[in-house]
Amino acid sequence: AKEDNFRAHTDGHAYGDLFPDYFFLLCAHACLEGGGNFLVDGYALLDALAADPENAWVPSALEARAVDQTSRLPSITPIVMRAPCGRRALRCRL
Repeated sequence: AKEDNFRAHTDGHAYGDLFPDYFFLLCAHACLEGGGNFLVDGYALLDALAADPENAWVPSALEARAVDQTSRLPSITPIVMRAPCGRRALRCRL
């Protein structure tokens, strides 16, 4: 049997570059089998990369380099963006 792999991603890509600050997920019906999920703390990941001398360049590269993250709406943006208040906003589809 083929095993399905659930890859890390940020929900809400259908919003394109106008994604909301908060995105809530609701389970309407629990599965009898499967249904597993996981969360990745993107901010902790960026901070850990910045603290490692060999990988300290990665967070700024993720903020500087635009990549195609198009889903339903076109979106060619960096994985890490800044809100007007300076808060980091992360989006990715791995």
